[in-house]
Amino acid sequence: MTLSPERPWLAALRAIMPRLRLVTLGVRAIVRWRDGVVLIRHRFHDRGRWYLPGGAVDAGEDAAAAAVREVEEEAGIPAANVVLERMCGIFLNPVTGWDDHVLLFLAEARAAPCTLPLSWEIAECRAFAWDALPRISPATARRLAEQRSDEPLRSGRW
Repeated sequence: MTLSPERPWLAALRAIMPRLRLVTLGVRAIVRWRDGVVLIRHRFHDRGRWYLPGGAVDAGEDAAAAAVREVEEEAGIPAANVVLERMCGIFLNPVTGWDDHVLLFLAEARAAPCTLPLSWEIAECRAFAWDALPRISPATARRLAEQRSDEPLRSGRW
């Protein structure tokens, strides 16, 4: 909600009350393994499409640490073998209905996917050649295309 001069009471209310809207922060990672990219397929939702590994940043957790943790949990790559190269995007995910922000990282895997057991929510994880990607979500397709174009930091809608 945009603050306007007609609503000075809203500014006063926000000053004395906790934040009045839900804001969340998540991470996703484009993980390169050899000549491909690591993708996951969820067990419970949208099982027909593949996604980038990622999830929520926990309270008090650094976003980069969250990205490494999520790659370990969802892709089964030990954290010590995940090298974050850079953050390559900041996005707003409008699907949730609240202010859900996603930080996108680029990472290199130094161990194969599925080296460790996968999180219970993940049905499958694999590395795919860039020219042989499976059916992926639209947001995943956008992020992979942007990364392949090697343009500077991106922002906008997830």
